[in-house]
Amino acid sequence: MATVVRDDEVRVLFSVSQKEILEARRSSEKGSTMNVRLKLADGSFFEQDGKIDFLDVIVDPRTDGQILRATFKNSGRLLTDGQTVRVIVQRAASEKSSQCHRPPSHRIKAAHMSSS
Repeated sequence: MATVVRDDEVRVLFSVSQKEILEARRSSEKGSTMNVRLKLADGSFFEQDGKIDFLDVIVDPRTDGQILRATFKNSGRLLTDGQTVRVIVQRAASEKSSQCHRPPSHRIKAAHMSSS
């Protein structure tokens, strides 16, 4: 018996609070987009940005969190199933915010990696 694992794209699951979700929704209403990045165990950043493609409809009442999933292209096969990474969700710098020299906000979360 063999298990086929597709590792050219990986999915990262992470939890965010209701406050963070509301902030993100309000930002997206104003035209701001979100960047998703991975910080690896050695402190370096994964070269590809990801895209959020899933938001769970259930809120965990114990943690006030919802699960999100981001997908990342993994053509170099650097990421592996079960790997622990830090997820950074960052508001993309708009022209207005970069002119005001305000750094974009970010959230760092521990995450679990799985192959698609």
